[in-house]
Amino acid sequence: MKLAPYIYHTYISRQGLGHFVCETTKSFVWPHESSSAFYRKLQKELEDYEFILNPEDPCVANKWTVDKNHADGGHQMTAIWHVDNLLASCKDGFKLTKCQCYLGKKYGAGPTINRGRKHVYIGMDLELCEVGAS
Repeated sequence: MKLAPYIYHTYISRQGLGHFVCETTKSFVWPHESSSAFYRKLQKELEDYEFILNPEDPCVANKWTVDKNHADGGHQMTAIWHVDNLLASCKDGFKLTKCQCYLGKKYGAGPTINRGRKHVYIGMDLELCEVGAS
């Protein structure tokens, strides 16, 4: 304001006691602070859902899904995320649906599930294939 009052004077809506109130077109919270708050919240939600954070990569968590009805005993579910984009994978689609419902209760409308072998995640094209397949 002091450097160029002729540019910014139209944005000031109230002034007094050394303070002023103005309109902004962008978020006033620093991106680092908001992403850190989201990370802590998501970490707690995943740990409450029995995920264990990967000690080597803090944006990866794993959970062993125990199922007494299956002979193999269960499957590993892996969640990876970057900022506010989360990707979860598991061989058992029902377990993914349950995780989607859990996160949907915490975050609103809920994440979408894309089933199949091909996915796009934060600009990456992912294709799942069998071991040994090219």
